[in-house]
Amino acid sequence: PSSSTPEVRLVLLGRSGSGKSSAGNAILGQAMFESNSESLTAVTQKCEKKKAMVDGKRVSVVDTPDWFNSEQTPDEVRAQISSCIALSSPGPHAFLLCVPLDQPAKTELQALSALAKVFGPEAVQKYTMVLFTYADRLRDSGKEGGKSVEEYIASQRGDLVKLVEKCTDRFHVMEKGQGVRQKKNVAELLEKVDQTVKEAGGQCYSSPAFQEVEDRVRQRQLEIARERKGIKQETALQAGQLSTMRQPLAQIDEEMTEDEIGNTRDEAEVKMGDAAKQVPKTVIIGAILGLVLGVILAGVVGGAVGTAAGSGVSELCFFSYVISVQ
Repeated sequence: PSSSTPEVRLVLLGRSGSGKSSAGNAILGQAMFESNSESLTAVTQKCEKKKAMVDGKRVSVVDTPDWFNSEQTPDEVRAQISSCIALSSPGPHAFLLCVPLDQPAKTELQALSALAKVFGPEAVQKYTMVLFTYADRLRDSGKEGGKSVEEYIASQRGDLVKLVEKCTDRFHVMEKGQGVRQKKNVAELLEKVDQTVKEAGGQCYSSPAFQEVEDRVRQRQLEIARERKGIKQETALQAGQLSTMRQPLAQIDEEMTEDEIGNTRDEAEVKMGDAAKQVPKTVIIGAILGLVLGVILAGVVGGAVGTAAGSGVSELCFFSYVISVQ
């Protein structure tokens, strides 16, 4: 596909067993993520990005582990969040919170609160959509009583209604199927994502953290491209010059074409995500991880501990440290 082909970047969120990987495969139209709906343990252990052409668009899907798994260490959670930012840079067009229809929504409201802390309130209010999964299991159980999924949610699932309201009434029911039915369902989802972006002002989600990561990714692209062409790496850019990286890459380095540098994008994103794993364990995680830890610890006590641990530390300070690791 050419660089002018419309691109859609999606980030899948949710607890273990919520159907994230299966949803990602359905969206991309092929089995690209490892998935096992019968597994009792988490299949996805790290952030992964897969891409495919869907309805004439370049669709990128970032699958994430369960950030609220009590078995995850603070460093692992921090690395996963940082990797997610790198892989979805310059910013996702939508966060899709996967919620199983056949199970109680136990931690999803807390997850939305943590998401707002990690990425900012607008991430939830303007860019997050609830993606209901396992509609087939709900129907097989007979709990919906012959009603449509939407009617079932409205009449019997107040917990799910609250989730949708938090996301400004954005939701989609992911139907399991094959062929035309599946393609139609995915097309409807992508239309809703398009509408979400339009209502948010026509741009993908961004924040200072995403902007700085994008600068770093593009700098890495140039470095990798130079190495591939046998060009001696230039002296590191002076502080304050990163904003120049947002200019068209062809203007920055005339000896390389846009396509040559563009081909290094995936490698640069992976390197940025891997860099987060090198942060020493003694680093203070900050406000965002404080709230995530609160969710992990669970309950009122956990929330209080997490909030206290993170008070006074900004999102940008945390991410600035993470992405400065070389």
